[in-house]
Formats: sequence, C-alpha cells, structure tokens
Amino acid sequence: MTDTPIVGIISDIQKFSLHDGAGIRTTVFLKGCNMRCVWCHNPETYESVPDLLFFASRCIGCGACYRACPTGALAMKGGRTYDRDLCTRCGACAGVCAPEALQMAGTAMTVEQVMRSIRLDAPYYAASGGGVTLSGGEPLLQAEFSAALLMACRRDGIHTAMETNLSLPFEKLEPLLPWLDGIFCDIKLLDDAMHRKFTGLSNHQTLDNIRALRQAGIPVTVRTPLIPGMTDSPENIAGIARWLKANAAVEAYELLNYNPLAKAKFEEMGLGYPPGDLRRKTRAQMDGMAELAAAAGIPVRIGGE
Repeated sequence: MTDTPIVGIISDIQKFSLHDGAGIRTTVFLKGCNMRCVWCHNPETYESVPDLLFFASRCIGCGACYRACPTGALAMKGGRTYDRDLCTRCGACAGVCAPEALQMAGTAMTVEQVMRSIRLDAPYYAASGGGVTLSGGEPLLQAEFSAALLMACRRDGIHTAMETNLSLPFEKLEPLLPWLDGIFCDIKLLDDAMHRKFTGLSNHQTLDNIRALRQAGIPVTVRTPLIPGMTDSPENIAGIARWLKANAAVEAYELLNYNPLAKAKFEEMGLGYPPGDLRRKTRAQMDGMAELAAAAGIPVRIGGE
C-alpha cells in the first residue's frame, strides 16, 4: 500500500523574490483565501480552484480561443466576449492562446513537483541567506500541503517563512511552527468594525494568534499595507504600534506602501476595482508614518522598496 502524494493548488512560483523575507527567495503562492480585502494585490488567489486571466493588451484577435472553448463561454461578436457564468475553467482556451493573452492561475502540484522548482535556486539561497516563503491567498487553508512543503524544505536545509493573515484557529497554525523560521502577518486595521468592512472578516482571531506566537520563539514581522483612505490614518498606525508593544514580541513592524499593480489584476479577472485610482505615498510621507509608529517603542521599518 503506497501513500497518496499530498497535492496543493498553486497559483504561481515566483523566483528571485526580494521582499518576502531575507535574501533571495522563492515565493510559492497558494490559492484560496478567506478574506476579501478590497485592495487585494493577488485576487487570482481568492478561490481554491483555477481562474482564467485575460491580458487584453496581448490579444491579437485570432479566434483560436473561442474555437477551442467547449461551452461557448468565449465568442467573437464585434470583438472578443467572455461569459464567466458559462466558463468551467477547463483551460482549453489558454492552451491554444499563442500570445498568452489567456492564462490559467491555479495548478494542482505535489510537494515533490514544487520542490523540483525550488531546488533549482538552492545556490542563490545559500549565497544570500535566502530561502522559501509560502504566500497566497492564505496558506493555512491548505495547511496539510503547507506543512509537508515546509518539512521538505527543512530536510533540504532551506530557510522557511510564511505570509499569513492568521485568521484561522491557532490549531491550524501550530503543526507548522516546527518547520518555520519566520512568519509575516498583517494587522490591516485595529478597529474591528473597520476591519470587517474592508476585509470581510473580524480581526479578533488574528490578534489572538499574534499573542499566542509570543511564546513560540519564531521571529514574527507584522505588516500594515498603507491603503489611502482605509488603513493609512495616523490613528490606525499609532494604535497598531501601541497594541504590538503591549501584546506581542515582534522582530519588526513593517509599513508597506500601496501597490498600484492590484488594479490591473482585477481587470485581468473581469472584476471591478473598488478603491478606484489611489496614489502611493512619497518617501517623506512613509518616513513620517514610520516615525509615528516607532514612538510606541517598537522596531519599525519600511518594506517593499
């Protein structure tokens, strides 16, 4: 009797990542998320099943996609049209799209298949002090696969980290802790009502888990993405910093500037982008927010730059 390989649904394996932990890293993005942040940078990871992305600027109007579509979801009627209600996400259209205007986000992969990709970059990890970071989506929604992948990385001597919203019960996280060298998590908003409004979930579980991690001995970096008009108020940033000082043991509190690439991803998925057009903060503004947070007496840094 043989063991059945553990399979995960992966949306992307990003090489040479420089913002998801120390050194040069490979970031493995897992599909499925239980939050719906209105500014989400990875909306293609919302669902745990594959999604079809359309890059309009690459489309040459050849018609190969609609001829390959078995359900009639694609058509050429005065221009290319796409009925998402008819789409079964089979990937037939993406398979024949030569300019890659249509792409599938989400592939079933075993731990060993992911490890083959990871091992190709092992020399870079060794030279830079880097490693592998699990991200998403929410890796804890695929906890069994995440644990198995982290264990495999550890067996190969690869540094491990995970980006998580920590919004699931601690029992989901605890089995992964022996295989993790670092955790990155967000406190997006300290006010629970505002957190529910902009993410769809309460922040209570996240805060409880950050308290629990105080005893785990794993470096924890807490981040806040500074989304104009939503998370970037001085009251929110100062409040989070004070809460961390009183309740957590963090390696750093990291402030992330707004990433405008999110809007294009929503458009690729045929979705509206609720925040509209937002502006990134200047370096002087970021420095001012960092000084505000540091006044609470915790280590603060500006990330993603």
